Amino acid sequence: MLGRLFLKEFKQHLFSWLTLIGILAFVFFGFMISVNGIKIPTVNMNAPYFIGYTISLTSIGGIFVVSLLGVQILLKEKEHQLEQLVYATPVTKFQYLTSKLLVLVTISFTVSAFVCLGMSMLFILPSIPADRLGSYQLFHYLWHLMVISLPNILFFSAFTMALASITKSRLAVYVGGLLLYILYMAGSVFLGAPWLAGVSPASAESISIAALIDPLGLTAYFDQTAAWSADQMNHQSIALKGSFLLNRLFWGIFTLFTLLLTYYKFSFRQLSTRVKVESYTEEENRPSFGYRTISTKPQSVKVQLSMLLRLSKMNLKVIFQSISFYVILLLWSFIFLMEMFGMLSGGSRMAGPHPVTTNMISLTMEMIPVFGLMVLLFYGSELIWRKKLLKMDGLLDTSPVKNSIFYLSTIFSLCLIPLSLILLSCLISMMVQIAHGFYDIEVLLYLKVFYFAGVPLILVAILVVFIQTLVRNRYMGMLLSALFVLLFTLPLSSLVGIEHPFLRYAAPFFTMAPVDYSAFNGFGAYTEGFHWRMLYSASVAILFIVGAYLFWSRDQSKGLLQSLKMAKNSLSSSTYLLLLFGLVAISMNVAYVMYETELPTQFRTAKEEEKWAVDYELKYKQFEQMDQPSITAVYSEVELYPNKQKYQVRAVYTIKNKQPFPLNQALMYLHPSVTLDSVTFQHAYIEEADAAFGQYWIAFDEALQPGDSLMMEFNFHTSWSGFN
Repeated sequence: MLGRLFLKEFKQHLFSWLTLIGILAFVFFGFMISVNGIKIPTVNMNAPYFIGYTISLTSIGGIFVVSLLGVQILLKEKEHQLEQLVYATPVTKFQYLTSKLLVLVTISFTVSAFVCLGMSMLFILPSIPADRLGSYQLFHYLWHLMVISLPNILFFSAFTMALASITKSRLAVYVGGLLLYILYMAGSVFLGAPWLAGVSPASAESISIAALIDPLGLTAYFDQTAAWSADQMNHQSIALKGSFLLNRLFWGIFTLFTLLLTYYKFSFRQLSTRVKVESYTEEENRPSFGYRTISTKPQSVKVQLSMLLRLSKMNLKVIFQSISFYVILLLWSFIFLMEMFGMLSGGSRMAGPHPVTTNMISLTMEMIPVFGLMVLLFYGSELIWRKKLLKMDGLLDTSPVKNSIFYLSTIFSLCLIPLSLILLSCLISMMVQIAHGFYDIEVLLYLKVFYFAGVPLILVAILVVFIQTLVRNRYMGMLLSALFVLLFTLPLSSLVGIEHPFLRYAAPFFTMAPVDYSAFNGFGAYTEGFHWRMLYSASVAILFIVGAYLFWSRDQSKGLLQSLKMAKNSLSSSTYLLLLFGLVAISMNVAYVMYETELPTQFRTAKEEEKWAVDYELKYKQFEQMDQPSITAVYSEVELYPNKQKYQVRAVYTIKNKQPFPLNQALMYLHPSVTLDSVTFQHAYIEEADAAFGQYWIAFDEALQPGDSLMMEFNFHTSWSGFN
């Protein structure tokens, strides 16, 4: 019976879209970490040390795989209301729970193991030098999977299984997984984990404690390998000894204890709930008025607005009256306060900054985006699929409410979540300021955070709803939304070649012109660029809004062809006008930005920059040791134009031949971003100009003799734009 249960569940979930997307994600991250991760000159890129390093880092993402799969595997009967039927079968509690656990662990481990395929792709990359790769040894991959990835997947599965058995709530499982991830990262920062960049070095005693209590074993891995030589890294795998062995044993026992406790607490028996029935007399039940008809106008503006308010109120009750939402708020408060006190305390060598409003909002704008994005991904799925999961879709779909009202109520409710996080951050910041005796609280400055940090998150909320509406599977919709955000909003996009500003969506904090605040110049020159980037993203969001409206289905079980037919039938003059407005807005935005910044000629991707540097080296490397006259005197006048982000320079140089022989020419460099207005030489002229590389060949009228000098005067200006 156990084998049949396992095979049935395993086949059902192994070939699901969720599993496939998880596999692609682990292959991608395995490849990207191997190619763009840390480099040690004498250590092979596929050395056992880097294999363990990559598997250790990517195993952190296993919590998300286990959480998403856990809801499908562990709560399937609950969501389809089949619990009573399953519990009435002769399946024992041991068979039921064991089959669920084995399926969850097997599929999750299979997904995470595909990170090895991503690492193995190094061998097919022509850009990787042969001397940076060692021989391919399957043992090192399998060994690190068994001692690092598998125990971590077991730990995540035990945690998820316990949470699912206790709460019977998919949202609790999602929030629990997110909570575990954030607490792990926060604990790693607090303990000074050696695998995190930017943390203060911890003492040997602290590292030994962290190596034991780190549930994923990353600190223990780095503790054992910290003193390895290059030869050990190239040929040796992590050994089950010392702190690493103690860590695996301790958390293995903890995992086993969690599973036994879950088994002990789980029961097939459902507690019955008694409903108190009140009796009424015949007189009380008799209506006090006669029957009469009431005319209604369900399509009137007043009724539709009333429906919008009521639906929004229902959604907000689901959000703000749930325990999960308050857990998220408490979690965010803890993380924000920890980062704030870390900032204010400074380091061992210098004091921290004062808790003035400037520093507070800078921290908020730095932290809120990533956390807000993660929360939006979870709640976007929850609000879209809630009516179907509660079996209320049939009732709501027969109501006279327009699709636009359903859509707007969902968007409105979802947008209030990141705004609530921003409000909480501002209130915490103000209280910390008051507690430290800083009473000069700039409320208007705090309000600007709602715009600079809130607008991008609102635009992402529109994107999430569009994808969830388009994709008829909530788990696939969550993963596709996360993938889109990673590729087009977060800095990962630059690693895969998506760098052009017009390919970014709602990304004000990781673009060419990052928005930051300082007490010296506020948001500076980048404010205008931020406005136009948000306007561009809002224009794209109009297309998402129209798409979500057209594909908004009252029956979420419809296939793609039916949805396309329904969208075609929903087209009207108003949707055409809205689509046209969005396209025109995008075109005007692109045209303006290009006109103001000369973006097509100024923008270069990382690969283009690298090619430019290579071409420069090939052409001018040979002149590195060229004999040149020396600059002996400088006179310059610099005019600053802060409002225009521009400065202009007029300079007079005196150059002298300090060589023991005459010079016939010189090579002058001017940065390509600088515009040369004029240049005059005393007894010399520009023989050849190479503006692409900023190099100018200067020929002397007569050979410059040893000890002779001449004057050169030039004018140039340079400016930069808030767009780039």
